Amino acid sequence: VCLANLRHPKNHLLLLEAAATLKNTHPDWTFHFIGKDHEDQYSADVKSTIEELQLENSVYIYGLREDVNHILGQAAIGVLTSSSEGLPVALLEYGFNKLAVVATNVGEIPNIIKDNGNGFIIPYDAPDKLYAALSKLIDDADLRQKFGIALHQTIIEHHSEKAVIEKYINWIIKI
Repeated sequence: VCLANLRHPKNHLLLLEAAATLKNTHPDWTFHFIGKDHEDQYSADVKSTIEELQLENSVYIYGLREDVNHILGQAAIGVLTSSSEGLPVALLEYGFNKLAVVATNVGEIPNIIKDNGNGFIIPYDAPDKLYAALSKLIDDADLRQKFGIALHQTIIEHHSEKAVIEKYINWIIKI
């Protein structure tokens, strides 16, 4: 699953490169893009790349959805391939849903994902590393579960509503 608006910084083309290789090595796995389709040139490029790489039966674009948690409940891996990012809400949603994650080393992501601890961190321009990380998670259900639980714990301890409120109260008390 990739939760991201169809826009350039989300770097869907990186995931499509890896998906093309994964289609041959892991043909039962699919990719689901959830987020607003701006119906612009970037969106057209993503859709034409899906066709060029013959990924129509492997990659699905849903647009905006109200049932994101339901979809995440059916997913095994969350992917963030952004070339630029702040603190992505999708990463928090992946953690709350105990998904194993592969994400790029941009923005606040490395402050949450500890490579090989609660997910995999890759460069934003390395489809071979994305493919390797996804393959490792696909092939190892225990590792997916371990990463999902570890990321969930990280999110609960540092980014849940309770954790944020406690941090805010402690900050106010110090003022």
